[in-house]
Amino acid sequence: MTVLLICLLGVNVSFIECAPYTKGIIESQDGTYRIAIDRIPDAEVFKERMSLLKDGTPVWDKEHHSGDYYYVSNTGCVVSKITINMNAVLAFHDRTGVIRNVINIPSACGGTFTNSGEFFFFLSGSEGLYMFDNTGAEIDNFGVCNKYTVSDGGHIVTVIRDNRLIVHNNGMIVWETSIPSVHLRAMVMSHDGSLLSLIDNKYVWVFDISAKKEIFRKEIPNPVALAISPEGSLFAIAREERDITSTVTVLLLNIKNKLLWQWSHKFNEACETVHGIEITDGSELHVYSTDDLFRFAVQ
Repeated sequence: MTVLLICLLGVNVSFIECAPYTKGIIESQDGTYRIAIDRIPDAEVFKERMSLLKDGTPVWDKEHHSGDYYYVSNTGCVVSKITINMNAVLAFHDRTGVIRNVINIPSACGGTFTNSGEFFFFLSGSEGLYMFDNTGAEIDNFGVCNKYTVSDGGHIVTVIRDNRLIVHNNGMIVWETSIPSVHLRAMVMSHDGSLLSLIDNKYVWVFDISAKKEIFRKEIPNPVALAISPEGSLFAIAREERDITSTVTVLLLNIKNKLLWQWSHKFNEACETVHGIEITDGSELHVYSTDDLFRFAVQ
């Protein structure tokens, strides 16, 4: 059974489609580049063929010792990660497939490219948040933190350390403030680094980083996912109510904490839920469930 509750108050949101969501695809943020992995039959253990595709066309492929995760940038650079006893071996591949650098990092937690593709961030549980360029040269380390997010170009870096929000601009701390909760589930930033939003198990916060102040906080029970539009004018929050199955409600708010639209969906399977939402550059709202992608146009 599906329940749709649509409230249009100053924004036009229209349903596009519900399509099967293919898990395990590693692609760039803009979807241009994609990593494809094929096992090499009868090869030595943990050997595979890694290919980089651009708009579906092969750019390069190579035999590679099996990695447990891959990161690909909007410019076609790739980082492969092999985890050994919680320690990561990162290999930085340029857009032609040549390995430029190999780095060992203890207590691996995960990483991400900036949208510009210029920088790669990787979090170590013991050594802190590393910032590399796309060749694997270390640029900075922002210390041990719980969560982090970065601006489109990587110049604004925001970290959560215990109950402190710390904002860096070009490597310098420009603002610190306390956060009432240490149980943060997600944090996102507008592309220019001017706005930041956080959710814990009960609230959503929105901060104006450039003005160094909290704009609003809103009580939303059981939030599970968070998104901000690239220019920072819209915020999307998904919340979940669960009995045997899950009912997820997605709320769309503006910068003034005004509810613009909401949509609810009741899943039929006990394991099905929403694990991510996104507001794209193309003015679409994407809601990612366990098996499906729900797409909406936002105008």
